[in-house]
Amino acid sequence: MICMAVMSKVTEAKAREIREELPEISLLQSTETQDKIIALWSSFLRESSYARIGDAPAFPGLPGYDLARHTRHVIKNCLAMADTMKEFWDIDCDREALLAAALVHDASKLVEYTGTEGKKTEIGKALLHAQLAGVRCLDFGLSPKVANIVSYHPYTPPHVHVRPQYIEFVMLTWADLAAVDPIFMLAGKATHLEFAKRFFEIE
Repeated sequence: MICMAVMSKVTEAKAREIREELPEISLLQSTETQDKIIALWSSFLRESSYARIGDAPAFPGLPGYDLARHTRHVIKNCLAMADTMKEFWDIDCDREALLAAALVHDASKLVEYTGTEGKKTEIGKALLHAQLAGVRCLDFGLSPKVANIVSYHPYTPPHVHVRPQYIEFVMLTWADLAAVDPIFMLAGKATHLEFAKRFFEIE
């Protein structure tokens, strides 16, 4: 595990900057988990071409749709879903795991893309999206549940059929799609409701 050694490299200024971009980090009950989330993002930032999370695109071809705001949108969707599941059906979930996963679900995009246009890096070409982020969750001491949710969140219907292990995985997946599909539609791109999104190509 590299967790403690790398966490010690996070400066107060960088931690403050990450908290400013992702203020929902403070919603985590565990300050230790907060520190792990900050260290994970910081590690990707150090390896990336971006100075800040918001400098990276959330999706190539969507100018102005940045990674920080997309992440916050997904977090808000997850928390709203957790609230309504409890309100209407008295179904609880592991909010801490859900929030942690939502906070880092796309963190590896910092090293998968480069430039404002989101051109794929060598890592982005070599690895499937979010696989590195899932591994890094474990490296930084986050739970296997969080790593599972992060690793598998892109590979769900209509692309690939994945049998969910956790309700939080289902919630984050649909929270993510709900965040981006209206943006896709307004930009004239296919949404996940359309056949054009039925398959994707792994090169």
